Amino acid sequence: MQGRGSGSGGRTPTTVPPPFDPEEYARDSELALRVAPAPPASDMHATAEMPPAPPLNKRVQLTVPESELAWFDLSAGALALASRMDGSKTLNELLDSPDHDLEGVGQLHDAGLLQFED
Repeated sequence: MQGRGSGSGGRTPTTVPPPFDPEEYARDSELALRVAPAPPASDMHATAEMPPAPPLNKRVQLTVPESELAWFDLSAGALALASRMDGSKTLNELLDSPDHDLEGVGQLHDAGLLQFED
C-alpha cells in the first residue's frame, strides 16, 4: 500500500522541497563544526604552567610577612584569610568557617604566598 503523495498515479507530492540543497547544507554545516576557530592564546594554559592544588589537610602559613601583602594584587577576602594563617590551622579548617573565601585561597596560592607543614 502506498502512502498519500508517493508513487505514481498522477498525484502531486504533499511537501514542498526546500529552497536550498539539503545535502550541500549538511556538508557546509559539518565543515563549520569541524573548522571552529581556536580559542585565543591567552585563554590556553599548558598543564605544566598550572601549579598543583594546595593541600587542604596541612597547616598553612604565609611565605612573606603580612605587612608585605600590600605589594600583591589581592582581594579583601584574600587579605582577611591571610590574616588568619598563622601555621596553626589547615586550609580545611580555615575554609570551614562561615566567612571562608575560596577565591582568596586561589589568589594567595597562585601568587606563591602559601607554605604548608604537616
